[in-house]
Amino acid sequence: MISIGTKVRSFDFPHVWDFPDPKDTSDDPAPTHRTGFDLHGDRACYVEGTVIEIGPRDEYDCPRYHILVSRDVFGGEERTGRVDTLVYPPVNGTPTLFGSSTDSVEVIEPDKYGNVLKREGCDRCSCGSKYYEDDVCIDCGIPPSLLDSPRVGGVGAA
Repeated sequence: MISIGTKVRSFDFPHVWDFPDPKDTSDDPAPTHRTGFDLHGDRACYVEGTVIEIGPRDEYDCPRYHILVSRDVFGGEERTGRVDTLVYPPVNGTPTLFGSSTDSVEVIEPDKYGNVLKREGCDRCSCGSKYYEDDVCIDCGIPPSLLDSPRVGGVGAA
């Protein structure tokens, strides 16, 4: 969960497409795919910083993260233009005009369990998910304390 004091990365041009990724050649491609979350290369555009406030900028605005920028990457290159300024991306989950919801800000420091949330991932779960949030697999909901149990595919599983 993102709160005041959390170190985050906010992507400039994120998008979730409502069709499979044309580059996914598997037999069962995901029904949607995401773009604009590059960390390297000429499409990497994001800022990193600390959330100093959460709330609308004025009475007509949606809830927003107020992020004090410490790192600015645009077109894959380090920049200084937004460093030491504030940016105001919408809070994750805010409905958009076209029926989806925002999801462009991610935590970049480990939570209290040592997990980096969402896209950074780990490989502890037997279901194959690489992502944990609040020390629970975001796909199957199994905490790592149960991973050694044979019934969930841990040590001694068939």
